[in-house]
Amino acid sequence: MGEYWYLVYSRFSERAQTIYRYSKSPYGPWRTPKFDGIDNRRFYAAKSLIDNRGRRIYFAWTPEREKQSDDELWQTGGDFAIPHQAIPMGDGNLKIVMPEEIEKYFQAQKLKHSFNKKLGNIKMYGEKALEILSVGTLSYGFFEVEQNNFMMECNIKASDCADYFGLTINTDEDIDNGYLLAFNRATQAVSINKLPAPLDPFWATLSGKEIIAGEVDGPRVCEKSFPFKDGDIINVKCILTDSMIEIFIGEMIAFSYRTYRKMPFRIGVFAQDCNVEFHNITFTREKL
Repeated sequence: MGEYWYLVYSRFSERAQTIYRYSKSPYGPWRTPKFDGIDNRRFYAAKSLIDNRGRRIYFAWTPEREKQSDDELWQTGGDFAIPHQAIPMGDGNLKIVMPEEIEKYFQAQKLKHSFNKKLGNIKMYGEKALEILSVGTLSYGFFEVEQNNFMMECNIKASDCADYFGLTINTDEDIDNGYLLAFNRATQAVSINKLPAPLDPFWATLSGKEIIAGEVDGPRVCEKSFPFKDGDIINVKCILTDSMIEIFIGEMIAFSYRTYRKMPFRIGVFAQDCNVEFHNITFTREKL
């Protein structure tokens, strides 16, 4: 693709996922990209084709877990995930985007939604914009959507950011349990964080909390480098369907994951020690 050859393969030992290497010659040397991987661990054994428009499209599956439980072992095989389109960035890296046909498919039907603030200084501007003023503290709130399966799309712009911000996904009211899509200013990365993160048994005992077995994917179940600065506009498309979490971020990277645990709050927003604006907020789904 472009000026580079790409070697794309799936490994099952360390950092098990579909990764790629690039070179200007099929004989190497094969270099490691900054934005490694077509997705993360749970978009696995990806294979690709070129369509009649010359687009490189990757297909993969997201595995299921035994007993359909977030605490059980991952199995081999699962549901077919949303296809990913890979586009060369010109320097050997690939950006991963949602194919336009899939985007249009999920935009077929608009869904009604409302927003409920839970903590901090959050201002709503109609149905499509909100602002979080949260320097030095935590603020968050949740959307109520008329259906549980949907695509939420928005543009996010942070300012005076010292910590992190993003979306809450399948959480309880106190966001002690569930998942966060978190943009971290210090590490220049974006991740899906599973909550609660496990504590060492000694500290869990002292705090009176349950001793939680560590997730094989780690507390950040998906993570990639994502450089950003104050004022950058980041487009996010988050598709929640039954147990699937599929997110396309900044027209650059994608995350696929699965959670079975039912939580009262399907999706929301949060900010820790920064100000964040969310614009062009929409909830849509495929036509029924």
